[in-house]
Amino acid sequence: MSNDENNPQLHDTKATTQAPSAAKPTNSNTLAKNEGTNLKEYNNLMPKTIEEIKEIQARGRKLLIKKKYIKRSRLGLQQQQPKSEEELKLEQLQRQKDIKELPSQIMYSLYYQDDEFEYRHVVLPVNLARWLPQNRLLKKEEWIEVGVHQSSGWEHYMIYKPEPHILLFKREKNYLMKYGDHDPQYPPEEVERIKKQQQALLQQQREQQQTTVDDTSNHSSQTLPPAPLHPDPAPLPPPNHQSAK
Repeated sequence: MSNDENNPQLHDTKATTQAPSAAKPTNSNTLAKNEGTNLKEYNNLMPKTIEEIKEIQARGRKLLIKKKYIKRSRLGLQQQQPKSEEELKLEQLQRQKDIKELPSQIMYSLYYQDDEFEYRHVVLPVNLARWLPQNRLLKKEEWIEVGVHQSSGWEHYMIYKPEPHILLFKREKNYLMKYGDHDPQYPPEEVERIKKQQQALLQQQREQQQTTVDDTSNHSSQTLPPAPLHPDPAPLPPPNHQSAK
């Protein structure tokens, strides 16, 4: 009976036959290391499996291309969804309520001027200013509608972006002295009242001039020419309005 452990030649041949198998790395280790990096690392897989991976990647690219993104405005904000009829109705009721109740809180500044124009600013409550158009100059009818009432000739000439509820107005210097208050910026029913008030003042002024002429004619035979009429007086602000100091 032979002893294999005592035979050196047999021991050497076993070592040489086992060495190549131990030195060769396994495919499972390489796949685990390089998994998910690139198709080139899957060359040891079956061709059918590689085609399936390519198909999955192609479908993923198509999904990315066809994905619908939310449209955004130029300011980077999401577009507002259209309001329902009920929301529009409630908004209109709130607008009417604010326009009815808040004009008593409007504040009017004193006049200030330069060589060419005279200026004033009007401070609106924030809840009232939100019903005005934004990012553009206002028309006369728009500020009259929310309760800004003033004499003739004023125009909205500038937007103060840090505080858009402050309206900046200007008109020609000494406008009322030159042209009179011919187009007061009031609602139509208020304009009729103001015109009647102006006519009454003018009639009173004419009567005073006539009495002075009659008195002078009694003391002298010479007739004096009547004094020139002053321009139409500016209407007083509504009693509930406040003046900004």
